[in-house]
Amino acid sequence: MIPVDPPSGLGLPSLEDIEQALALEGPDRAEIPGLYALNAERVPMLRLIGLQAVLAFAALHNTFMGVGPEWRVFLAVTLAVELYAVGSLLVLRRFFASFRRLHLGTVFVGLDLGVFTLIVWATGGARSWMWPLYLVRVADQMWIGRRRAAIMAVLGVFCYGGLLLGGSLSTGFEAATAVDLFKVASLAAFAAYMIAASGLPWNLQKRTPAARQVIVRLEAQAREISRQRARAEHASLAKSHFLARMSHELRTPLNSVVGFTNVLIKKQGANLPPRERDYLARIRENGMHLLALINDVLDIARIEEGELETHIAPIDLEHLVRDTLHQMEGRMVESKVRLSVSFPKSLTPLAADETRLRQVLINLIGNAIKFTREGWIRVEVHADPRDGTPASLSVADSGVGIEASRIHTIFDAFEQGESGYARKFSGTGLGLAISRSLCDLMSFDLSVASTEGEGSTFTVRFRPITDPEPVS
Repeated sequence: MIPVDPPSGLGLPSLEDIEQALALEGPDRAEIPGLYALNAERVPMLRLIGLQAVLAFAALHNTFMGVGPEWRVFLAVTLAVELYAVGSLLVLRRFFASFRRLHLGTVFVGLDLGVFTLIVWATGGARSWMWPLYLVRVADQMWIGRRRAAIMAVLGVFCYGGLLLGGSLSTGFEAATAVDLFKVASLAAFAAYMIAASGLPWNLQKRTPAARQVIVRLEAQAREISRQRARAEHASLAKSHFLARMSHELRTPLNSVVGFTNVLIKKQGANLPPRERDYLARIRENGMHLLALINDVLDIARIEEGELETHIAPIDLEHLVRDTLHQMEGRMVESKVRLSVSFPKSLTPLAADETRLRQVLINLIGNAIKFTREGWIRVEVHADPRDGTPASLSVADSGVGIEASRIHTIFDAFEQGESGYARKFSGTGLGLAISRSLCDLMSFDLSVASTEGEGSTFTVRFRPITDPEPVS
């Protein structure tokens, strides 16, 4: 399997993105992501802030209602609650990771009910209006689980009932009134309603474990993608080293084969029998074809590695096109194809890399010759009629055309547009892939329009001319 980056539509985040989004640290990676940070940092801090608000409300309650113990007792209760809040925060931050089986967060959730009872007692006990404070613990536990919310509801009823019963005993049952019973019944009813409501579709408690599992799987996928990416980069580097070392070893003997074959044809060709001359011609043609193929493969590799440079400078586009067509006249000798070229009346210099643009033009015209058995090939240069700025260059033919189902892959490496007829001709399908990449390097746009059986038109659209700058 060739490792690839995840498709954009899938949108898988990297391991670094997940860890940053969840603020994960060492302990988080060993357990469910975010569990440690939630229980050891966020919840204790929220408890500390929440208890400050409760104590402030209790002080206002006693002031305006005229209930509660003397100020020294209330101050002692406030100090005890503050010590509990700060102490629970410090204990959870220091020891939560070492006592996960005990789950210190759950222990302090239960102890909170005792603190609530102390605050209700300090605000008047049976006369306090803060008895709904117990419902807060039921509400926040619903998002964790109905079972824990039910336990908190039952414990809250018992704590408040015990507070009322203790107050009644201390006063000889004088405070045990219908109002007290109503408060207990209301607390139990509200708790039961909230637990029942937690089972409705909007409840998130069932989705939380699934969300945690998704996060864990995403982390595993991100790690695997990171490993695959590292292997792909290593393989790509090895390929680059191989091509760099082998390019000289491959080109040198091929140049010798082609060169000495040309020497033999030039000096001895007239004295050789026709069959032997044909053998030499085949050696030369196949050597040149293999050399061109190696050059194409090396170009693709250099483009993929970002090592192919372009040198942008003003060039005479008309001269370039005419010179390129002159070079390719030999390929048209035995062809039944009519080749024509047209230029605008006025044409200013084009900012481009002359060597790379010539390579693109050779590929496009060569493709047109290869896939046009008879008919015509037309090369046209278009310019802005106002100032002669080169706008585009097109190579059109009346050849076999491209299947509609394959036209979107025509610029992929090792692809050929026509699946049946194209196989009768030599070529690997690298020419158009290289041409598209070279156009991209020069900030040009290469596109194709084609109808199967009627021909194709390849168009290179130029950028507006600017100050020449090398592009890599």
